[in-house]
Amino acid sequence: MNVPSSNPNSVKDAKRAPAYPGCRHSGVASGFTLVELLVVMAIIILISGFIVTAISGGDGSQALNSGISKANGIFSVARSAAVQRKAPMRVLVHFDPEDPDKFLRYMVTLYLDDSETPPQWKVYSEGQYLPNGVYFSPGYSGQAGNLRLQTWRLTVGDDYQVNLIQPNPLFRNPYAMGNLNVDPLSHAIPGRDQWYTFEFNANGTSHQPGVRFVLANGILNLQNLELRIPNAEILGGFVIFRSGKAVHFQDTSQITGN
Repeated sequence: MNVPSSNPNSVKDAKRAPAYPGCRHSGVASGFTLVELLVVMAIIILISGFIVTAISGGDGSQALNSGISKANGIFSVARSAAVQRKAPMRVLVHFDPEDPDKFLRYMVTLYLDDSETPPQWKVYSEGQYLPNGVYFSPGYSGQAGNLRLQTWRLTVGDDYQVNLIQPNPLFRNPYAMGNLNVDPLSHAIPGRDQWYTFEFNANGTSHQPGVRFVLANGILNLQNLELRIPNAEILGGFVIFRSGKAVHFQDTSQITGN
């Protein structure tokens, strides 16, 4: 009868045996140093940043698209509310340079409450800002001889109380943009407590059929009252037809006419 060897050395030798034939261990642990790992991580982060920028639109197109989507949502809600409430609705865009943070970026919706005598305009929904660097462009919105842009003077308090300074909106004349990269806002004559106004009738149709709503990626220069648009190819927006439906521009040339 054979008895297994109790020699401790045989056990140690078995533990040292490679798992697969021909496999050898050098006895020295292999791997990356901490510095090497940090360098690799830094390279991955850098490459990821480039990829994200490329995908998201480093030229500002993603912010513009986000602004168009938000504005379209505001107009859609206003139109639906007009039909539901059977009352006129107005979408306002801030046009008072004394509040630079809101200027051409802040939008609020009002409804006409005819349960009071006389009827009162009241805030329908909380105001919203367009993305940073995205502005409503009066110049591009008023291109093609568009005489349907209107401004209205009123205040909307922090408590959302509306105080009319001017009873009704006034039509504004369009102005020429000699330079496609500059919207000369001074020609639009901004002023204290002024708002650009877009109205839906009680049945959801547009009170200003054919009015254009154009947004641009730009840099606001309040000292010269102008909106500088570095790339006139990055524009977008829509036209409000008589039915109240918003139809988006498919190409920048539909906005600039070039």
